[in-house]
Amino acid sequence: MPAPALRAWGLWAGLAAVAAAAVALALRGDGRVALALVAAVALVALAAVRLRAAIGAVLVMLVLVGDVRRLLIPLVGWSGMDPLLLLGPALALVLCGAAVASGEVRLDTPLARWTAALMAVMTLQIANPVQGGLAVGLAGVLFLMAPLFWFWVGRSYAPPQFVRRVLLAAVLPLGLAAMVFGFYQKALGYLPYQMAWYRVGGYTSLGTVEGGLAPISFFASSTEHSAFLVTTAVVVWAVFLKRRSPAVLVLLPLVAGVVVTGSRGPVVKVVVALAVMWAVTGRTLAASMPRFALALALLGGGVVWGLSQAVASGVGDAAVQNSLDRQMSLFSGSELAAEGPSTIDTHSTLLLHGYQSMLSQPLGHGLGATSSAALKFGGTLRPTETDVGDVMMATGLAGGLLYHGVLVLVVVGAVRYWFRTRSLVALATLGVLAAHTLMWLGGGLYAVSALTWLLIGSMDGEARRARSSP
Repeated sequence: MPAPALRAWGLWAGLAAVAAAAVALALRGDGRVALALVAAVALVALAAVRLRAAIGAVLVMLVLVGDVRRLLIPLVGWSGMDPLLLLGPALALVLCGAAVASGEVRLDTPLARWTAALMAVMTLQIANPVQGGLAVGLAGVLFLMAPLFWFWVGRSYAPPQFVRRVLLAAVLPLGLAAMVFGFYQKALGYLPYQMAWYRVGGYTSLGTVEGGLAPISFFASSTEHSAFLVTTAVVVWAVFLKRRSPAVLVLLPLVAGVVVTGSRGPVVKVVVALAVMWAVTGRTLAASMPRFALALALLGGGVVWGLSQAVASGVGDAAVQNSLDRQMSLFSGSELAAEGPSTIDTHSTLLLHGYQSMLSQPLGHGLGATSSAALKFGGTLRPTETDVGDVMMATGLAGGLLYHGVLVLVVVGAVRYWFRTRSLVALATLGVLAAHTLMWLGGGLYAVSALTWLLIGSMDGEARRARSSP
């Protein structure tokens, strides 16, 4: 039999075996495992035929996986340890393996070398006994190390033209859909299957039914919902600054969608990101600082004025007003002037704990010590709510210093990328980095952290190609 025919028969036999295994798992009651197996095989098969299409499919899946997990509750029940969450990291690892096998992975830039060294330290920290056991370290890979796989995927397989398509054809429409869904949830409440998830999971951090639940749209958390809306706002702003497109009309609803979540950090970040992006559109880097100050004043003043008008007019129901009042307490300065610690004080203290830990425990607390993996597997949870603090807490002195080096190289590289190319992709990359400062490695931000490191990897790959070209 000819070799192509043998390969075809082998492929069909493999697919039949996977289908049989999925059916057997479903009959045993392991419906989530069966679905994860089928999805993994389908995406790997797609990668073998059209690799970049598979990358785009995985990014879309990471956006939707939170709601897919909720939809499955009536069929297969709820599980806090869902194999569907492993799909993104596992497929990123497969793509990294393909890049290594094809010789695409080279340590030929400073950022590549520093990132590889950081990942080596993280790998050692998987076995750190301080965190409470090997299971904690292995689960920690999902939250702190998995986003870095996307750096190598972006560096190897995501040229600027592909990144542009991802931003415009995937991030933009999905972000707008999430915005509409979020407004629906804020106005009318969660859909029945989402309420079932809320009650089963007991996620009191989302609020109460009487006081209004924070919108989550398709995502695993309200935090990722707001982070993705911020990312979409960055893309819209980049399109406007480069094309003067009427798409800018959706920017205000996107920012409003962030505001009604009640979380103040994303509102601050979207203002800063938009200001940074407009500032760097000047002719020189020196001109960027006064432009940034002006943009920050105008945008910040616009947010405060808009909030005051919305609160005064009583727009929305009680749940919307609660969110607006919470935002206004920070941006009007009343929370900062009040006695007792503010939110800013709390976040600053947690970040300071990360620096203190790096010095007091230079060998680190283990890769899973800062994530929910520690609680699930019997360890001690030590979160800092920032990626810088988490890396220092988890990996100690070596990992903390390496990550600070990575941060500097990424920021310098992003600024150079923009002033060298003046492209929409470079501007959006700079905006995304500004928007998600201190959360580039946000383990619970499955889609956002993957996209962030894909952009960083693409940027580094483009810098390597620019240096090697005549």
